[in-house]
Amino acid sequence: ANTVPGILKNIIDRFLPTLNFSLEYNNGRYMHGFKPGFNPGSFVLISSCNYWGIDGFDLIVKSFQELLNNYPGSKLAGSLFRPHSSIFRSGAGFNSIGAQEIIEASKVAARELFKKGEIFTRTEKTISKELISEKEFVRLINFYDKQMDKK
Repeated sequence: ANTVPGILKNIIDRFLPTLNFSLEYNNGRYMHGFKPGFNPGSFVLISSCNYWGIDGFDLIVKSFQELLNNYPGSKLAGSLFRPHSSIFRSGAGFNSIGAQEIIEASKVAARELFKKGEIFTRTEKTISKELISEKEFVRLINFYDKQMDKK
């Protein structure tokens, strides 16, 4: 059975006003069709998490692709993922050269989406880039966790 993360379920629920109550058979399953004249268009998936690597987004990507597969005419125009976001938000991470590059790439992504209708892979990769080694990330998170246990 497919499951959907709660936040994605909220996004799906926002589609409800655009759907007919009647069911249509599409891609091997029944689903509600869109009301006449509604075109779902393009979507951008934006997410952050505190896992170190990009694979922390696999479940939401799979769920979102399933959603889009159900709606002909929709397309994924880009995915912006920020792994190990706690490092990015911290003073040291935010002020790093890598973080500034990510901020600039976010602006580029907006321009690409506006002008070309999609976000280029190289821009997505820059936004998702490593700010800290996996080993250092685990060390910092575990250190922080131990400090919290002392409080």
